[in-house]
Amino acid sequence: MSDIKLSICITTLNRVDLLAEMIDCITEENNKFIEVIVSNGGCTDNTDSVMKKYASKYSFIKYVNPKRKMGLDEGYHIALQESVGEYCWCMP
Repeated sequence: MSDIKLSICITTLNRVDLLAEMIDCITEENNKFIEVIVSNGGCTDNTDSVMKKYASKYSFIKYVNPKRKMGLDEGYHIALQESVGEYCWCMP
């Protein structure tokens, strides 16, 4: 059983600056009971490279890139499939 209590599931489309700002705030909390799952909804900006750096630096960050355009609901579905937390918080 996982110690993760909260899975923060984020689906994103071309807003890497806001995404990085939010993830920086989450990483400052240094909470061992959360995980962050980011689902790429078909970004054409540099979301992929930025998120790969975060995911390699922080073990509690998961990044999923299906490499195709998708809607909000499908992005959440993909992120939720990767989550292990007792609770999930979906953020657009």
